[in-house]
Amino acid sequence: MRSKDSFAPILLLLASLGIFQSSAAEAPRGKFLVETFGASHSTASVICSGNQGERVLRCSGGKGDFEPGQGIMIRAAGPAPVVSPVTEAPIVKPIVKPGTHTYTYVVVAADLLHGMAEASPPVSVSDCAILDGESRVELKTAPSKGPLPVYLWYASEDGGPYRFVLADQHTTAGTPDAGQRPPDGRGWPAQLPNLPLNQDLWSTVTAADRNLLYIADPLPHTVHKTEVLHDDTLAVQAAVDAAKRNGGGTVKFGPYAYNLLRPAFWNGTAWSRSIGDAKAVYPPKIYITGQGDLLFEGEGPATRLINSPDAYTYGALVSFGIEKERPWTLPFTGIRPVPRGANRIEFENGADPPDLRSGSDIWLFSGSFTSSPCPASKGTPGSNCHYSELNSVKEVAKSGAIYLKYPTVNSYRNDGINPLGIVNLTGRTIHRVGFRNLSIAAYGPISTQALVYDFAFDNVTVTVGPTTNWWYGGLNRGWSVRNSILNIGDGGMYFAVENEMDQYSDVHFENNTLIGHSAPKGADRMLAYASVTLDEGSGDVVFENNRLLGIRLRTDNTFNGFKIVKNTFINGGVQLGAGGSDVSIRSFGLPSDVEIANNDFRLDSTFAPARILEVRIPATDVKIRSNTIVSLSEELGSVPLISAAAGEVADNRVTTNTKAGYPIGIQITPKFVLGFPQPGITVARNYILHGAKGVGVEVEDPKVDYEGPISVSDNHIEVAVGPRGVLADQAGRLKNIHTDLAR
Repeated sequence: MRSKDSFAPILLLLASLGIFQSSAAEAPRGKFLVETFGASHSTASVICSGNQGERVLRCSGGKGDFEPGQGIMIRAAGPAPVVSPVTEAPIVKPIVKPGTHTYTYVVVAADLLHGMAEASPPVSVSDCAILDGESRVELKTAPSKGPLPVYLWYASEDGGPYRFVLADQHTTAGTPDAGQRPPDGRGWPAQLPNLPLNQDLWSTVTAADRNLLYIADPLPHTVHKTEVLHDDTLAVQAAVDAAKRNGGGTVKFGPYAYNLLRPAFWNGTAWSRSIGDAKAVYPPKIYITGQGDLLFEGEGPATRLINSPDAYTYGALVSFGIEKERPWTLPFTGIRPVPRGANRIEFENGADPPDLRSGSDIWLFSGSFTSSPCPASKGTPGSNCHYSELNSVKEVAKSGAIYLKYPTVNSYRNDGINPLGIVNLTGRTIHRVGFRNLSIAAYGPISTQALVYDFAFDNVTVTVGPTTNWWYGGLNRGWSVRNSILNIGDGGMYFAVENEMDQYSDVHFENNTLIGHSAPKGADRMLAYASVTLDEGSGDVVFENNRLLGIRLRTDNTFNGFKIVKNTFINGGVQLGAGGSDVSIRSFGLPSDVEIANNDFRLDSTFAPARILEVRIPATDVKIRSNTIVSLSEELGSVPLISAAAGEVADNRVTTNTKAGYPIGIQITPKFVLGFPQPGITVARNYILHGAKGVGVEVEDPKVDYEGPISVSDNHIEVAVGPRGVLADQAGRLKNIHTDLAR
């Protein structure tokens, strides 16, 4: 467990940079100080012993700073683990260079109350190079029985002790072993302990006297010299519940550290602290129910919320309605096609609105973001596979129509295969929640959420990076992240963690620093990096004045209304439409309204990405302007620095100096999708300098006749070794191209 001062240097630095400043955002009514509800605001611990059945702990060195009424967590003093051991040896897939090392693996099934079953039989990988990311081992285990197991992977190198590698809720680990050995075990034992290990026990201090701590619950087992910690989970939950009864408010933290370690479980009807009847809903430490209007607020960098241990997406700090029914399970009413930017919805066949009134929240959907159809089922949209957005009703018309509060983000199309419609979300949404002026050490997601309107993340630092999303869950509208510093990925983890934001609308990132962490020993050379991914219909997104280190912005498919301006990318990039196919484009239509301008991209000498700035699929009203890309990469290879399937590429500056391959300054990739117009592409007034080998501008062969206008002119191109331009159109399929590359 981290001490009170573990994060002090970085937090003092952030304060000196002005990261933690007062916010002008209006807080909900009423403030609820967590100390009023019994929070200890301490991360100190003591070592104690106690006998089975007793309610007293005898602590060496005294009782510490524990006081009556405070929450307490006693290591390994609870019941036996409720998950079964893994009885088969793990399956490992080495992707390694030859070498002299041997790695031996075991997997331990653990429960979310920190009980650990016996380790699996071991399996070894021999004759391999040291694991460094380029050499790595993929991991898979047989499942454990029991509620919500987490799989803990431990590895021994060359016969040494077994050390913690990673935690994952999946039997196939999403992260391979790339040499990472987090020294703190990310909240689990850093070295394999004697197993099995009992669950931790949570209780309340009833009295404290010199070296004695009296607790509310009897000890299920005798414990000897075990760690005893403060836990403020129930105190914070009590403050949240009081704010809910008040109709909303601010849960206020002082300038202290708070252990939030005790998970909650959804039993099908309510949240509980008992794991026995837990359902497959992501367990948080704190849960928000009701209509929202709740803000977590601290007093700057000294306020620290500590969420431990790492349980992947099973270990979120806060749930904002993650237990709620999803809209694709609810009845829907068919609608007529709706263009992007519309304010009026007409119902199919002139039907009456489905119990809607002014202020009702709704879900709009159509199409399928998968490679297969997404059919309706029993009057519901069928499944989570539609492009969608949250919206609200401004007015109900008398003629089988409604007017919307917000213009539609996407176009909702009748593709002849999938349904399109509207779902009434009355009573199922949460409004106006967030975090302000504090720091979070989050091994898991900061929050899990769905059906949230107006989320604010202001002046917050995430000092310990989760190995999955900062915010896990989709279907949200009005997501604001400002003046914050967010780390993602542990400092020794494999470099491919993704913060996925699916079906988000009205997203604004401004004045943030986003930091992705890679595996050690040169893994930055890998063709992977951390990402913030907006997909499945996410749109109207603004990224402005941010600094991104080792992180790319990407979308899998549609990307309506993306504005990416004045950002700095260090070993990062922008990739829009990365997974878009002809099938998905016919489902969602051509994206529109994209501006990527005045950004600064810098690539270090060892970094070798697959793409830097890319618009991969056809779109309309795309502007890629006045960006600067400087690559110092010595291993860049023959990759494009700017790649565009549509739009205006103008006034950009691209500089490289690599002897590996022929990097392409600007690549034009015209693409044809049946039933849609072929967008024009203009490349003008760009400055391209390859200090060594390279290609100035390349126009790819579209493979079919392409009628869209393509113009390449007035670019300044200097190439030490290689062509100024390449026109890959041997069959004359580009029917409307004008270029001066031959000059």
